[in-house]
Amino acid sequence: MSMATCKICDAQSSHFVQAQLLGKYDVDHFKYAQCRLVRTEDPYWLVEADQTPITKSDDGLVARNIGFAQLTIEVITKFLRCMWSLP
Repeated sequence: MSMATCKICDAQSSHFVQAQLLGKYDVDHFKYAQCRLVRTEDPYWLVEADQTPITKSDDGLVARNIGFAQLTIEVITKFLRCMWSLP
């Protein structure tokens, strides 16, 4: 298990959970106590994951990703406002 310093809060990570990806990789996830960000270990499985589409019949993939992108923007904006007490 690798521990790393957070690029946002500068805290050390601790092991959070392990999950199986692609049905065969046991991937460790780490959490930072200060900012509560969760990250994975170095993503060695990405090349393999990108080679296979989720499913050919998934016609909502783009719409979901757009929605998740908008949600991510809102979460990051709210987080930054809280950190720097912006209006």
